[in-house]
Amino acid sequence: APVFMKSAFSFFFPENTRNGTPVVTLNATDEDSGVYGQVTYRLETETEDFTLDPDTGVLVVSRELDRESTEFYDLTIRAVDGDPNKPLSAFANVRVRILDVNDVAPIFTSQHYFVKAREDLPVGSVVGFVDASDPDLYQGGQIQFSIDHGAEDKFYIDKLSGAVKVKN
Repeated sequence: APVFMKSAFSFFFPENTRNGTPVVTLNATDEDSGVYGQVTYRLETETEDFTLDPDTGVLVVSRELDRESTEFYDLTIRAVDGDPNKPLSAFANVRVRILDVNDVAPIFTSQHYFVKAREDLPVGSVVGFVDASDPDLYQGGQIQFSIDHGAEDKFYIDKLSGAVKVKN
């Protein structure tokens, strides 16, 4: 049967990795001679995000990766010898972790926010909240709020909480 030089791999790639980027070259040998010793490779795991060259054993990124939809890939590769009647095989496992890139803009939970406020509210009174989310990790997922135009002379917003408050 074929034998992999190494049967377990682990890699990290950012989600903006280009299509066609090689992940690893898998290498299996078979001590049999002739057609019985010829090794071909198969990607056993169903995925469109990676492809495997059956002759060279090169595993490549084949589609845009998105950490927000899939963070880990556990891929199984089979090496098969050339016996046409009873082919023998061996397996290797490749784990690919997709690292986050700040590639998603924050999204407000509502397109419009409506509030009612009395005209005699003291300065600093909270009249409402806005809310948004961002699935990116770490600093890329941190949100800060601001008021861009129009109401900034009467209201201000807490940049971290989204609380809209009376200014003057």
